[in-house]
Amino acid sequence: MAEITDATDRPALKMIGALPRQTHTRSRSPVSRPVGALVPTARARPTLLVPNVETTANYYVSVLGFALDAPSFDPAHCASVVRWGRTVLILKGTARGESLPLYCAVDDVQDVHRELQNNGAVIVLSPQFVDGNWSAFDIADCDGHRVRFIQFTTPRLHECATPKG
Repeated sequence: MAEITDATDRPALKMIGALPRQTHTRSRSPVSRPVGALVPTARARPTLLVPNVETTANYYVSVLGFALDAPSFDPAHCASVVRWGRTVLILKGTARGESLPLYCAVDDVQDVHRELQNNGAVIVLSPQFVDGNWSAFDIADCDGHRVRFIQFTTPRLHECATPKG
């Protein structure tokens, strides 16, 4: 079994192999995955590699409205912030190449857009309605990482199947 490590060299994912398909039980329902499927061993959190952890954490708190998740044992090298049910880990380091946007699902894109614009966030992409399913806008944080805020506008599948009345 091969291990893949995260930025802190701790095992983050384990590669499952050996049989063409394996059944893994999580909670009460078995899940079938193909050989080589990556299975998270802990709850995955988006991780930002930044030159100055304290500056970035302060930006996420003061401009984006996140809250410090927990006091860090080493605030110069690690911080954790949370908002909209999204926890973001901020680590001291240098990213290689272009990173993917950080996605945050919100209830009202327009309200969040106004709030962040008033707080001084750099809006990279104004709110847009996409494919009739969702609307979104993007900001660039103080380190240039892109953060995308999404509001889903179509009902969830379970809501469609529930009879009204």
